[in-house]
Amino acid sequence: MLQSIYEQNDQVCYRYQLDYNTDIENKVLYLEMFEDQGWAYINSTFNGWHFFRKPYDPELPEEEYEIYTDSSAIPDMERRWVRLAYSFTAVISVFLIFMIVRMIQY
Repeated sequence: MLQSIYEQNDQVCYRYQLDYNTDIENKVLYLEMFEDQGWAYINSTFNGWHFFRKPYDPELPEEEYEIYTDSSAIPDMERRWVRLAYSFTAVISVFLIFMIVRMIQY
C-alpha cells in the first residue's frame, strides 16, 4: 500500500491541492504545467489523484492557491467527477441486482 507521510515544519507554510486525472497522456507535460504555475508535485495514487503543494504567501489572493482557476478547466473537472459517479453507480447497481437475485434463489 502506498502512503504519503507529511511532517510539520514551522519554518515554511504550504497550500496543498489535489487534481483528479486518470487520462494523462504525457505525465511530463502534465507536471510541467503545474510547475510553471508554482506547484510542486508530491505524489500520485493508483486511482488518479495527484498531490501538489505551493509555498503560501498571505499577501497573494486565495485564487492563487486554486488549481482550477480558468473557466474551461472547471467544467472538465466536473465532467470527470460525473463520469466517476456514473461508473460507481453502475457497479453498485449491478452488485445490488446480483444480491437480490441470490436472495430470491434462497
